[in-house]
Amino acid sequence: MAGLFDEQASLYAAARPDYPPELFSFLASLTPHHSRAWDVGTGSGQAAAMVAEHYDTVIATDTSDAQLRHARVKDNIHYVCTSPTLNSEDLIKIVGDEGSIDLVTVAQALHWFDLESFYANVKKVLRKPGGILAAWCYTEPSVCNEVDDLFWDFYRESGPYWEPARKTVDDEYRSLPFPFEPILGLDGTGPFRFDSKKEMTAETFLTYLGSMSVLRCARKQGVELLHDERKSAIRRAWGDGVRTVTYPIHLRVGCSL
Repeated sequence: MAGLFDEQASLYAAARPDYPPELFSFLASLTPHHSRAWDVGTGSGQAAAMVAEHYDTVIATDTSDAQLRHARVKDNIHYVCTSPTLNSEDLIKIVGDEGSIDLVTVAQALHWFDLESFYANVKKVLRKPGGILAAWCYTEPSVCNEVDDLFWDFYRESGPYWEPARKTVDDEYRSLPFPFEPILGLDGTGPFRFDSKKEMTAETFLTYLGSMSVLRCARKQGVELLHDERKSAIRRAWGDGVRTVTYPIHLRVGCSL
């Protein structure tokens, strides 16, 4: 699925929401060790940069070299472009030895994966006991009534052009297979709710919409979802200045015993 995002890599890096610090503090509180983490489908490194504040080393992998060229640089993050699936040899060479990973994170990407292969790799490299897999998605943003109405018009019109995997995001990852044990003290594996808030101008919000993979899919069928009339309507509803955009985040988390 890397091709879906290659063309929009710079837009993705500029306009996608960051994730709240309390999400990463929560994850760090679940693992007794904080030596090594693996951020999978890292994109431009939004999650990896936050994980790196809690773990000594972060291996951040993605199948899109274009995305990685826009990644956030930190001394303890090692970015690697990989094939969509990793065999055992490459897994150990790139990610780490069996039982060496304290935390595996997947931000807004799990629905694109070959889950059987990915889950097998996660179970192989997670520390036992104590290693955690955390995967989350964010659903549609809210701004204000006027902008939200226009956004939902756009989103409903985009429906036929989304890849089928998108449906698991719409249901907050509830229907996604997640064969991991519940974390002690928590009721199940989630989803658990967090919120990401981002200050945006109308142009930044339009850049966010422009980063959506569905636009590319629709254009291949001769449909422009983010046309000039729609953009003008959003600008009018937004007005001048900055507004707070809220993205609901839905977290699945569990351990491999």
